[in-house]
Amino acid sequence: MNKLLAGVLGLLLCATLLLGQGAALGTISGRLAPAPFEADGAGRLRFALDLPPAGSALYLVRPAAAVGLPQSPPTRFTVLATGDWKITAGAPNVLVLDYGDLLVAGRRYHDVNTAKANWTIWQADGLDRPAWDHAVQFQTRVFDRNRFLPSSGFEAAFRFEASTEDALRGLELAVEAPERYRVLVNDHEVSFSAASSWLDPHLRIVPIEKWARTGLNRITVQARPFDVRMELESIYLRGNFSVVPGEKGFRLAAAKPLEIGSWSAQGYPFYGDSVLYRMEVEVPVDSDRMRVELTHWEGSLAEVLLDDAPAALLAWPPYWAEFSVRPGRHAVSVRVVSTARNLFGPFHNRAMPRMRGWIADWDDFPEQQPPGAGYDVIGYGLMAPPKISVGRGGNP
Repeated sequence: MNKLLAGVLGLLLCATLLLGQGAALGTISGRLAPAPFEADGAGRLRFALDLPPAGSALYLVRPAAAVGLPQSPPTRFTVLATGDWKITAGAPNVLVLDYGDLLVAGRRYHDVNTAKANWTIWQADGLDRPAWDHAVQFQTRVFDRNRFLPSSGFEAAFRFEASTEDALRGLELAVEAPERYRVLVNDHEVSFSAASSWLDPHLRIVPIEKWARTGLNRITVQARPFDVRMELESIYLRGNFSVVPGEKGFRLAAAKPLEIGSWSAQGYPFYGDSVLYRMEVEVPVDSDRMRVELTHWEGSLAEVLLDDAPAALLAWPPYWAEFSVRPGRHAVSVRVVSTARNLFGPFHNRAMPRMRGWIADWDDFPEQQPPGAGYDVIGYGLMAPPKISVGRGGNP
């Protein structure tokens, strides 16, 4: 134990030990609440502690003579009947293009993964391997070799299919370091001079709706001459569309409303942002507390909001939040945040790694593009509707 203030002690608990008389402090909310203790007759207090995985408890321990917080009986909650949740994606949808055709050193390669294509480009220009892949530069050794013929370089062609014009409205293209290449959409050159950044300062995004069309589309990335600062990466489409699995990869279709369930199974397999679930409820006049419980969900973080104001953050068990509420009509929202896993992969590693990322995980991929259903993505989202309960008489 460490003395924090005169006559006040604090314990961060990951075990079952406590001395004195005290109160619990919310380690996320910062709120002070009564803690139920029992005297054992020997000048000590006993308490029950139930820590979930990754859980902790923080208590203030006071001298017995100190005035404690008033003890309140536990709140008895009643589940509210709810209707359909209004579900809204927090950002445009994404399609990752990670396979294409390559022309380098007079030779054509069809339907190759961008990782393999990148190695092929470097080796065709006389180097053993990509200088920045699983490697670092010693002094200026790599840049000292940055002298290539004007005829060096490559051309990579990515294709995507759009089934309807609705899928093309507001369509955007994101390319890493586009200033080093000449980029064309259906043979129309695209300028990135006014591009905005997306996720990374070097990942630049521009609208391409006016050049896209229903049916098959072609995006070309040309590089002349080769430069050691070039690395061929996957490119990205963003917009208001649905991503539908096909025999090879995916195609764009008209957007559909999201429902309760996995986003990846509803046309959002590469989505790496958040989704907001919103419901209006009526709180009875005899209630002043609300509990929102997530019974089945996948994500990195869930934010609970009451009338669009933050109420709680949920990142580890137990996945419920309890807070004050006034009687009347209220909007209850849950924002589920995913991760960048479905956006950046790996999509093809046969070990299907979870909760880890090693650079070699991206080296496993089929020689040719697999069906869309064969991509390894994680199903983020609310798999079941949140349970909303109300009650009276609990802790403040």
